[in-house]
Amino acid sequence: PAARTRGSDPRLGPAARPRRSSRPRGVVAASPRPAGFKAGFQQGIKVIKKSGEKGKLQGEIMQLQGKIKDVKKAMGATIYDALLAGDQNLIDSVFGGYKAQVDELEGKITAKSTRMAEIDADV
Repeated sequence: PAARTRGSDPRLGPAARPRRSSRPRGVVAASPRPAGFKAGFQQGIKVIKKSGEKGKLQGEIMQLQGKIKDVKKAMGATIYDALLAGDQNLIDSVFGGYKAQVDELEGKITAKSTRMAEIDADV
């Protein structure tokens, strides 16, 4: 007995045929995307990147503000001893050293804040 296939045995049903497309061969379907899709997509990516950069800057600013608090606490402990000794030169020296550290950190905060404002203006 020969092997049975769908086309040769009526009990197995009709032979399976591959589905044919209604489009002629070589014709590419039109893109379902609207005309401005690519530009809108690129703009969305730009906004997401800028939001990420802005969030990173905000985090860095918070860290710098924490460092400023730490520097001021350290200054308080150091300057206390100078105040007890009544040595104005030592007080000025201690204050000047810590003030320079705080000024440097505040300068970094200002630069990051300026960059955030630029991001807001550009979006």
